[in-house]
Amino acid sequence: MGNDMSSLFLQVVECMDINDLETKKIVYLYLANYGMAKEDLLSQCIPRFLADAADTNPLIRALALRTMSYLLTPEMAKAMLDPVRKSMFDKNPNVRKTAAMCVAKLCRFDQDLGEKNGFVENLYAMLSDDHPMVQSNAAAALIDISEHSKLTRLVLNFKTANKLAMDMDRFTEWGQVYVLELLLFCTPQTTQESLLLADGVVTRLSHTSPSVVFTAANVLVYLMNYVASAERREAICARISESVVQKLSLSPEILFVALRNIQLLVQRRPQLLRHHVRKFFCSFRDPTYIKMIKLDIMYRLANEQNAADVLEELQDYASEVDIDFARRAINAIGRLALKLESMANVCVEALLDIIESHVNYAIQEAIVVIKDILRQYPSRYEYIIPLLCQNVDSLDEPRAKVAMIWIVGEYGDQIDESEEIMEDFLFTFLDESTEIQLALLTATVKYFLMQPKKGADMVQRVLKWSTEQVSNPDCRDRGFFYLRLLSINPEIAKRVVLSDTWPMKAQLDRMDRQLLDQLLLHGMSLSSVYHRLPYDFTQNTKPRYMPDSPALEAGARQYSSSHLQEEPGLRVSMPVTPKHLYPLDVHQECSASSQLAIEQELLTPVKSESESVAVGTLI
Repeated sequence: MGNDMSSLFLQVVECMDINDLETKKIVYLYLANYGMAKEDLLSQCIPRFLADAADTNPLIRALALRTMSYLLTPEMAKAMLDPVRKSMFDKNPNVRKTAAMCVAKLCRFDQDLGEKNGFVENLYAMLSDDHPMVQSNAAAALIDISEHSKLTRLVLNFKTANKLAMDMDRFTEWGQVYVLELLLFCTPQTTQESLLLADGVVTRLSHTSPSVVFTAANVLVYLMNYVASAERREAICARISESVVQKLSLSPEILFVALRNIQLLVQRRPQLLRHHVRKFFCSFRDPTYIKMIKLDIMYRLANEQNAADVLEELQDYASEVDIDFARRAINAIGRLALKLESMANVCVEALLDIIESHVNYAIQEAIVVIKDILRQYPSRYEYIIPLLCQNVDSLDEPRAKVAMIWIVGEYGDQIDESEEIMEDFLFTFLDESTEIQLALLTATVKYFLMQPKKGADMVQRVLKWSTEQVSNPDCRDRGFFYLRLLSINPEIAKRVVLSDTWPMKAQLDRMDRQLLDQLLLHGMSLSSVYHRLPYDFTQNTKPRYMPDSPALEAGARQYSSSHLQEEPGLRVSMPVTPKHLYPLDVHQECSASSQLAIEQELLTPVKSESESVAVGTLI
């Protein structure tokens, strides 16, 4: 065991002439392991392989084909073309299914072989074979060829797809997975076609294998894009929900994969699992990585009916000993307030209780989410700002500091000790990270525009630091931007810097619709676990897009393409720019002399902190 036996290669090759099945199995196993290490000697094996490929014993024929496909060289690939072509029509199903996989390997080795030799057409014909193993292997081979070949575009007609869907019971577990994935290459042209395919696929939801269940769920979600009836979509979602819930008692490793798929499903179809949110409540036995995903799913499933139960559960999680999990729970409470306005008051009270617990990490996470709540609901929760200001000295995390700086800058005229708080933050300006420096720069300019007398000295110092001493180009650019803006006209600066705050959108944490559809179309791969498209971590893999048809729903048609693996045409829509963000009369209010003064001012360095800059004199 473990010894290199490649030196016996020629002697083993001679044993290929022994007409004994068990001996041939051992010889072929040896060749599969050491053949590519002796590539220059493989030519001596080819006549013996060809003889075995024509043997009367179907097991030997299948073994010969399979071993040849392991040892692909230009000479070997050319030699096995005729045996593979004949074997695709062999009387024995084991030989036919082996030939189907050999075609996939040949096309991987040389993409032109499948098209030039008619192998792909033969694979299409094998989808109608009498033996289920041959059909499933042909499906797997076609999918693999289509994924990696630049020449082949797999298209499955409705008649073949419907027959495969109706005969799903005949296939093995992995055979069903391959056939279900193959159904994605069938584009329903009518709602009726989509429903007929769904009727065949929906029975797979009761399978014992999680792989089959979640593959079937992905296919059904795909078919729902071509179903016009809302009632039928609801019925399909109900069937999916019942089956998915039954798979939540799996081992943690398998459950992790299942939950990552569920995250995608509930984003694409929010009505999925909406009545089963309690099934995702965390148990003390759950590993942390499972708890994190369940927490996200709970938030996504929260609605007006179950939000109170979800909030109560999140409050319990906020006091967990696992700090990362507790932080995530506090963040989820804030996001719940953004998602459901009816729960905002209750969520804010829960966050206030967390702040009053005087647990440092909890206070900082609460401040981060309260900043978003203040943006979403202006003029409703300003009364909690004094309580936040009492905890400024305990902030030591960048996210919490940025949030608090934004609050002080936004509500500086309503905070009694705002000047002291800003001075405390500015004391370490040059030592802070870039994100804090950017936040301080904007907050200081806001504070100055709201209270010019108190903020004049601060804004001069910050603009000097940001334009002269800070090394980060983003911070320097923003400093010069504010310097020029303040120099032009204070009224314009107020309209730009103190413009109305855009409210937060709870949907911002949802995935882009096109990306979500693409990930679901790749649901049978690692993409559904990583939530990344396959070509981000594998080579020569085609992306997938929603194929267009007359039955496709309007929301998906914007991103649709002519084929599952063809990139859709570029559709460009020009965004509407709010006028209050970009005043149209900026240039009208700036004379040529003022423009020249601005340029000179930007090029003239400030000599000392005590020296008055042009900003102060203009304002």
